[in-house]
Amino acid sequence: GVIEHLGKRDKAGNLPSRIEATVFTRNPTDGPQAIVDELVDWKKRFQSEHVRVSALKIWTDGTFIGGSAKLLEPYADGSPAGDMFYTPNQIEAQIEAAQKAGFDTHAHTDGDATVRIVLNAFENVQKRLGQQGRRHTMCHLSLVHPTDIPRFKKLGIITNGTPLWATDYNGVDYNRYQQRLGAKRFEEEFEPYGDLVRSGATFTIGADLGGVDIPEIAPLLHLEAAVTRQRPGHPDDNIMVKRQRMSLEDALKAYTINGAYQLRMEDQIGSIAVGKKADLVFLEKDLFKIPTHTIHSTKVMQTMMDGKVTHSAL
Repeated sequence: GVIEHLGKRDKAGNLPSRIEATVFTRNPTDGPQAIVDELVDWKKRFQSEHVRVSALKIWTDGTFIGGSAKLLEPYADGSPAGDMFYTPNQIEAQIEAAQKAGFDTHAHTDGDATVRIVLNAFENVQKRLGQQGRRHTMCHLSLVHPTDIPRFKKLGIITNGTPLWATDYNGVDYNRYQQRLGAKRFEEEFEPYGDLVRSGATFTIGADLGGVDIPEIAPLLHLEAAVTRQRPGHPDDNIMVKRQRMSLEDALKAYTINGAYQLRMEDQIGSIAVGKKADLVFLEKDLFKIPTHTIHSTKVMQTMMDGKVTHSAL
């Protein structure tokens, strides 16, 4: 399989990146213990210097725009809402089984009702087991009710988003989303990354390949989108909820030290410090000294992993 192939490349010395893999489930018939057994097996079989299997990935609902996410209130345009793939008890059971085995859970949560239910599940597991040093993550968070924003920090849940989605991605989403959600819910709940950062929650950025095209994985695209809430290279775009913009410093932290924290590697990577691994990116310009709308076009001059050059345009 893919993980086995990546492990072999790593052991041969020609893997240019770190891989944190998960065991994935979106099927309510998957037994929690069976998933944990697979996690334990994969962790043993596929461990190498730069490849690890470290978390359960549970896909709890679909997407609000696709009509397959669970919402607190009906769509404004009358479209039928979706539902979750699991019952609340099933989600709790999966999280609890993974936590007891020493694994973090990475939960796909898109609709505002799903977000609340999954937060409740994490909270209930914590009441039974304690926090136990777990670094669980909820990703996407396309709609979050304002009253749920403070709960992430309180519960120690890491939040993960894809800033490119928080723009007028196809040039029609600004109007389409407001028609689907209503202007008030759009303004209050849509991809509230700025609110999450200001609440003190740990926020990380991921491109979510599959949801974006391969050329859109580039971190500089998402850095610019996080700061502007507009498509990179489109400074005249409608701003997708101006309040949710974040500072460049916060966006960089999301991609570096916060991401390292999520991966339990903040003592090794994510910042420049004596004793840490030299995982570095060299840019042609200082991002703090250029127009925000040009961040995406900044040239990457060199990258390094463990102090070894993995890309060079010098």
